[in-house]
Amino acid sequence: MHDEFTWPDKGTGMSDVALDEAFRNGKDAHRGGVLRADNPFPELSDEALEWFEGWDDAKHDDLEATDHGGR
Repeated sequence: MHDEFTWPDKGTGMSDVALDEAFRNGKDAHRGGVLRADNPFPELSDEALEWFEGWDDAKHDDLEATDHGGR
C-alpha cells in the first residue's frame, strides 16, 4: 500500500531526496504511513512538524527574553 523509503544516511536524518519524496506524497517519511489528522501542514511529516513546533517555541522564548532585556 505504501511505498518504502530508502535511507542513504540512516541515523543522521532524512536525505533531501527522501524529504522531497515525503512532501510530494504527503506521507510520514519515517513510517510510510498517513499523516496525523490534526497536522495543519499536510506536506510535512509528523516528525518534521513536531521538530518545527519545538524549534518555533524555543525561538519564540529566546526572542521574548531578548525583548524584555534578557541577553
